[in-house]
Amino acid sequence: MKIVFKIKIYFYRLQSWRIFLWNWYILSRELEAWTATLQQQKLDVLNEVLYSVSDSQSSKYGKHWSYQEVAALVSNPMATESVRNYLIDNGIYIEKVSKYGDYIRASATIGQWETLFQTKFYEFHDEMHGITFPRSLEYSLPDFIYDQVIGVLGVVDYFPPTNVNTHAPAKVPTI
Repeated sequence: MKIVFKIKIYFYRLQSWRIFLWNWYILSRELEAWTATLQQQKLDVLNEVLYSVSDSQSSKYGKHWSYQEVAALVSNPMATESVRNYLIDNGIYIEKVSKYGDYIRASATIGQWETLFQTKFYEFHDEMHGITFPRSLEYSLPDFIYDQVIGVLGVVDYFPPTNVNTHAPAKVPTI
């Protein structure tokens, strides 16, 4: 009985060591960047403009706005700056802020993301595309930026690669 008990303890320690090493690998690995989508402002005004340029009885009928005009109206520089500062203050590398500040792309290690989002990441495997990727089942944002962020793409959702032709016929091995 004692030998079996020692083997079980040794096996448990070995498994714990493997788990520790795996967790260390996951926490220290560089993660592909994620994109935060930021809350836009004045959407009610944009809605009015949309209806006025579409209403044949309106004096603004047919006078459609350019992308730049729409972006200038709905951009939210305060939200962009607040989220950007929050990420930088937490040691997250900002890769890109979109021209009108509606998206922020940032990268960090999984350990940093786990701390920032108060969550745990797991490795998932897409057998169809042969890729493994980290995802969480949920995430949290602090109250002071919660209303400024619509979502963070790629934390809990998964978008299969678009450059893979899943409808291509299977290759038949030659003998």
